Amino acid sequence: MTRSRFPGCSRPAPGCEKDHVREYSRGGPTSAENLEALCRPHHYLRHHTRWSPRALEDGGIEWTSPLGHVYVTEPEPRRRHHAIHDPQPPPEPPPF
Repeated sequence: MTRSRFPGCSRPAPGCEKDHVREYSRGGPTSAENLEALCRPHHYLRHHTRWSPRALEDGGIEWTSPLGHVYVTEPEPRRRHHAIHDPQPPPEPPPF
């Protein structure tokens, strides 16, 4: 399960809001590469204080705090999803 991308936040993404890393009003696209999950309090901070995110090529997000400290949040590894029709090995026969 993915989490909020704000530094130090561990809220699960399903309860978060979607945010454009590069703001939509500044030409940021609405795409998977430009969207992040932020919990409501951190989404507010991102837009109403001087916290500033920047997308990195490896999927990380570099956050600069109002005091100029830099934090990087890494994306969670993608899990491989198995199709329903993937063959499963037959179960082992009982030992008796």
